[in-house]
Amino acid sequence: MNKVLIIVILTAIIAFTYSCKKETEEPMDLGLDYFPTEKGFYQVYKVDSIVYDDYFNKIDTFHFYVKMVIQDKFTDNANNDAYRWRKYSKTDSTSWEFCDNYTVTKTKQSLETTIQNKRLINLIFPVVAGKTWDLNAMNTEKEVSSIYTDVDFSESLLGNTYDNCAKANYQEEVNLIQEFIKHETFSKNIGMIHRRSIHKEIKNNKTRGYDVEYIISEYGKE
Repeated sequence: MNKVLIIVILTAIIAFTYSCKKETEEPMDLGLDYFPTEKGFYQVYKVDSIVYDDYFNKIDTFHFYVKMVIQDKFTDNANNDAYRWRKYSKTDSTSWEFCDNYTVTKTKQSLETTIQNKRLINLIFPVVAGKTWDLNAMNTEKEVSSIYTDVDFSESLLGNTYDNCAKANYQEEVNLIQEFIKHETFSKNIGMIHRRSIHKEIKNNKTRGYDVEYIISEYGKE
């Protein structure tokens, strides 16, 4: 057989094989399942809160539970899928009480929550360690640089281990007179499993602000 013809045939075979391989490659995992949006899906959190009262110069602690439930799905003004997210709370001695309605918008680019008319970008897709974004890009407040500090790790909370986790650090400003920290950890098919929010300032030698921690204790579908 002609050598030139052999080369042409081999080249065609390689090209065909490469083409088939590209067609059968799995699509990139964007991380959309870090925040489940199925109707009836819920998470229950154990919440510990510390309030620093500079007026009375005292510290108060509170322990309670928060339940978040995906209520229903609708199409927003930008023709995106959006979800009503209801918040409930209780203590050890009370029953669940409705607190507030949130709106969650989920696209292939980001996950946004609207709380009291304030829109925040909680996650961006794909979820990649080191990727940054502005938490306040969808509102008029000052820029808050956020970053995925860790992706695809395991986290142990209240005796349970959660795999395929991603940590989003929204704020970290610490110096001698203030401590502003906010970060959340998400687990695939579960959503947020941990949140820590610290907002403390020292003025006139007195501390004011709060330190709140959410730890997931239960999740499922109603």
